[in-house]
Amino acid sequence: LNGGITLTGAVSGWGAPLGSNAVPAPQTGEAIIMTLPSWKVPTTNPARLRIPADGGLQITRGSANAFWINLTYPIN
Repeated sequence: LNGGITLTGAVSGWGAPLGSNAVPAPQTGEAIIMTLPSWKVPTTNPARLRIPADGGLQITRGSANAFWINLTYPIN
């Protein structure tokens, strides 16, 4: 999974920009959660990414900033 997302402000709760048809479920059957690095300006409120056990892409927190997504994980 490789790409970027630009937020116009902080996200409260888990927003779901992509569904499981675009981002497959992890082979392990467990959710993947990681902190996203920002690449426009430093931030004290980093965005968090989650790929749920059933797939999809969710984002929470963050700030008005651009964030880079670079993640490799096993899928079925």
